[in-house]
Amino acid sequence: MAAGGASAWRTTLLSAGVLAFAGMGDALIYVVLPIEAAAFGLSLTWVGILLSANRFARVLLYGEIARLGIRVGPRNLSIAAAVASIISTFMYGLVDSPWLQLVARIMWGLSFAALNLTTLTYAWGDGRDGRSGTRMGASRGLRQTGLAFACAAGAWAAVAIGPREAFLAIGMLSLPCLALALMLPRAEPGKRSEERVWTRPAPVDVYIFAFGAVIDGGFVMTMALVLGEDAGPREAMIAAGLSWALRYLVVVAVAPVSGVLCDRWGANRLLLFSSATVIAGLLAVTLGWAYAGVIAVVVTRAMVDTTAPIVAAQTARGEVLIAVSRNATWRDMGAAVGPVIAGFTLGLVSLPPYYAGMAAILAAVTLWMARVVLRAP
Repeated sequence: MAAGGASAWRTTLLSAGVLAFAGMGDALIYVVLPIEAAAFGLSLTWVGILLSANRFARVLLYGEIARLGIRVGPRNLSIAAAVASIISTFMYGLVDSPWLQLVARIMWGLSFAALNLTTLTYAWGDGRDGRSGTRMGASRGLRQTGLAFACAAGAWAAVAIGPREAFLAIGMLSLPCLALALMLPRAEPGKRSEERVWTRPAPVDVYIFAFGAVIDGGFVMTMALVLGEDAGPREAMIAAGLSWALRYLVVVAVAPVSGVLCDRWGANRLLLFSSATVIAGLLAVTLGWAYAGVIAVVVTRAMVDTTAPIVAAQTARGEVLIAVSRNATWRDMGAAVGPVIAGFTLGLVSLPPYYAGMAAILAAVTLWMARVVLRAP
């Protein structure tokens, strides 16, 4: 899909708006479900299954969804994903069976995979106008606004009117995602692609797997505050909602800046700079400078969110959509194994040596990747 100028920006913002509305139900479930599991008739085991099911669905089917997007076009894929996301959000509030909740989570996982790829496709355009990075940064920032709103307002609604009712309200608020998807421009379907996601990973894929394991998995798990320890469930839910909202708002602020820097400085160099800053943040936590370290990691994590897909697109050996989906798959796999590694390791050592080890692993992968990345424009 190629577009330029005002048309490229219009489709970028429309597609990002689709995901901003469509993702609100998923954002809220991370806030509400761990605290209000009983209201949904769920055990903590089922909570863990439901919160991870969407990620495993993406890992298994990202490549198939990317090839489907090439065949039917990003607009049709966005419309189907918008419909599925609305249904899944309403299901969170309506169904009692944990198995049906699992269906809803898988449905959302596939919807997110589709919308994530289409937003990146629209923002990337043909990649030749020198503004692709700026658009991708703006797109990623805009799509986080709906998630931040859902976490803050949805947590309040769950306390005020009940957790199930909060999902029904968010479901109503997510309806504009379908209208925005229908406004996307039509495109001619592409040819069937035989390119596979499960091929030899590019250097940026190896890096993003390590990053996903260290940061998306281990760091997020180990630095989370135990919000309910000294507070009641209502206060804990509000605090959790605000914490998640602040996390998304950091991306809103940082992602557009990252996109501009990618165009001006180069996505490869920015990725290496971001990685070095993340490593420094991990070492700061190891040395006892917890707040400074956490801030450094959270801010530069938002930079990596924008920069890594751009590097994947720039270094694609074939279809850009396949390259971006491959990168997202490796990150999801890293994020899935990260908590397992953290749980096992922290049974043997304390947090400081754990963080030192994670910093060393990420540094080694970054240095290896730098040999290839710095040669690219």
